Amino acid sequence: MTALVAALGLVALATPALADGSIGSARPRVLGVHPGVVRGRGGGPIVIVGSGFSPGVAITVGGAHAKVVAVRNARTVIAIAPAGIGTEVVRAVTSGGTSASNGRSVLHFATRVLVVGDSLAIDLGWGFTPQLDAREGISVVDDAVQSSGLVRTDYYDWPAHLRADIAAVHPDVVETLFGTNDEQAITTARSVAEPDTPAWDRAYAARVRQIAAIVREAGATLAWVSLPRMGPQSVLGQPYVSNLVTLDRNALAAARRAAFVDAWLLFTTPAGAYTPYVELAPHVWALGHDSDGTHLTPEGAAVVDVRTLVALQNVLTHR
Repeated sequence: MTALVAALGLVALATPALADGSIGSARPRVLGVHPGVVRGRGGGPIVIVGSGFSPGVAITVGGAHAKVVAVRNARTVIAIAPAGIGTEVVRAVTSGGTSASNGRSVLHFATRVLVVGDSLAIDLGWGFTPQLDAREGISVVDDAVQSSGLVRTDYYDWPAHLRADIAAVHPDVVETLFGTNDEQAITTARSVAEPDTPAWDRAYAARVRQIAAIVREAGATLAWVSLPRMGPQSVLGQPYVSNLVTLDRNALAAARRAAFVDAWLLFTTPAGAYTPYVELAPHVWALGHDSDGTHLTPEGAAVVDVRTLVALQNVLTHR
């Protein structure tokens, strides 16, 4: 960080007083953030300008802490942007209080999303399309593959392909949806495990964790979308889907920078019954499942993607 401070012409203060003699008792104000747009994964320097900054000032971006590199004076702070999505308020916190938000105290994140998985993940890529106009700065690359999954690595090796995708796309977020084609025996180094057995659950959970580790090692954030609840005409049985949703959630419980999106709930009524309809807005409903009871309509995919964006914002700003 020393080289970064020097390159930006800043001086990290070691004394309790600022260069201009301020002791920071006034409530701070944030009046500008430069640059105004950063990568969704964060990690780059941002300069916060305003007033009332003092040694020990904390900077938050949408609730996530930005590492303060140096305080130049009462008007300028240099920090490292955290990861984020959308547009977030930048605040300064000192002994004098917390800065209020205004039109200049914001940071915009340019977020590149890579969508991977099976045919339902292809639906997710389509679902993002109507949302992009309202969420400027999000770009989507969909590399989901029909009939693929995590079980048959001999058919499609997702860990290898995911690493190649990440190297080519450099995503900030990886959104996944697996399971549509995974209700089949899984081969491990020691045995072949059948679905609905503890051995299958353990082997599948290990593959979920492997995908999460690949995303984490690449410095990206994972958004793991569960299988949605299926209609009665679906080829996927409710016990299998329900078990996989629970298995995925538990496998990711300890994962860092990972959001679990429970799509099962989106097709469940308050009374606990299945519904093919999704709520686009309060009291506005649309058909979310295709006639096969498995695949998503554009409206269904859009609702899942909106839930994904909310989950990402929660995991990125409440750390």
